[in-house]
Amino acid sequence: MVATRLALCLFPAWALGQTSVKWITVEDGPAPSFSLSSSGISYQFHVDPLTLDLIHDHWGGYAAETVPQSALNMNGWGGAYTYRLREFPDSGRGDFRTPAIHIQHASGTTVSAFSYTGYEVQSGKPGLPGLPATYGDDEDVSTLIVHLYDEYSAIGADLYYSIFPQHNAIARSFRLTNKGNSTATVLRASSWSIDMPNEELDLIDLRGDWAHEANINRRAVGYGEQGFRSTAGYSSHFHNPFFALAPPTTTESQGSATGYALLYTGSFAANVERWSTGWVRVLLGLNPLHLSWPLEAGDTFTSPEVVSVHSETGFTGMSQSLHSLFKNQLSRSNHTWETRPALLNSWEGLGFDYNHTVLVELAQSAADLGCTLFVNDDGWFGTDYPRDNDTLGLGDWVAQPKKFPEGLGAYVDDVNAITVANSTAKMEFGLWFEPEMVNPASDLSC
Repeated sequence: MVATRLALCLFPAWALGQTSVKWITVEDGPAPSFSLSSSGISYQFHVDPLTLDLIHDHWGGYAAETVPQSALNMNGWGGAYTYRLREFPDSGRGDFRTPAIHIQHASGTTVSAFSYTGYEVQSGKPGLPGLPATYGDDEDVSTLIVHLYDEYSAIGADLYYSIFPQHNAIARSFRLTNKGNSTATVLRASSWSIDMPNEELDLIDLRGDWAHEANINRRAVGYGEQGFRSTAGYSSHFHNPFFALAPPTTTESQGSATGYALLYTGSFAANVERWSTGWVRVLLGLNPLHLSWPLEAGDTFTSPEVVSVHSETGFTGMSQSLHSLFKNQLSRSNHTWETRPALLNSWEGLGFDYNHTVLVELAQSAADLGCTLFVNDDGWFGTDYPRDNDTLGLGDWVAQPKKFPEGLGAYVDDVNAITVANSTAKMEFGLWFEPEMVNPASDLSC
């Protein structure tokens, strides 16, 4: 939004006044405060005037006003930073909780002190180069960008906050830019970080394995760290990159619930930590065990996006908000709004034991029942290592000559020529493959 950016240049962030676009308001002054609000949600934080640290105030149902959390500061064995609800916690300033950002400088030290320098507000939402992300136009979403700078590493951080009011959702990510002359290394990057006041909460996540995916795991958030992660290189069914936090009394239809989802298919880590004060820190982002990103002078690092939705109507409301957000503001497939076809998959009837003729006969039977899509599952590929069981051939995506002597083309043409019963439609064809998997017994790996 060019006019807004020009206004910000004319009236710097410390000048008195107010800056706003749809759903975002900034109260300027020595300690600017930021509010992303709609009729259903509010996300609020402010700048500490002494340290220029970002202090979290509220994330949840709509709040016209909030009490600044600096009023909750207390004494204890920890330093001042330990007793703050921080928005972007770094490492080395006396905050003994797990940081959202951890950077090793060229000297080997890892102290950072990210301080507020300014902000921008704009209608719509910028994309994340090379990463999946939510999107929308000016009527769907507005974005706040908060600028920070760390003098120890000469790295600037841009924190992106986008509000989707129709889905009660906030999306967050950040970008680091090395403005110095030496290489730094990013060791931890949690796209979502938030500190919450003391309250009873349950952590709900999805665990599983082969043939028993997505089991609900619910447990109380106690003192210390709780969480889960993927070290598989992909998100996996062991732990889904999603969790929810809710009071113990929340049910499917009643109570408050807040969901968090990482829009990234690589290794990730979720961390929920209750400190001595009872406050709870929530982190979701890249798995630090798999992160050692060299950030050379002039380079930029972009974290994957996390979206969070808040519901006052239980887990059903939370789930529906996530589904609506993903369908309308994340998926870009042409099939998103199409009715799913009735299909028959070859696996349940034939397994690995088939050929061209048998498959066409099965496709004809499916068409007679009104199915409009026939999917050829596992077993169609492999030459030197024919895929006749699950120990062979994965990675060799070439049709088996024994099963398809005329090649896949002739077989697919025969399936596509079949007319679906009680219609003029022709049968559609789908083919199974698993690009992320390779058998040791395959031409690809030998």
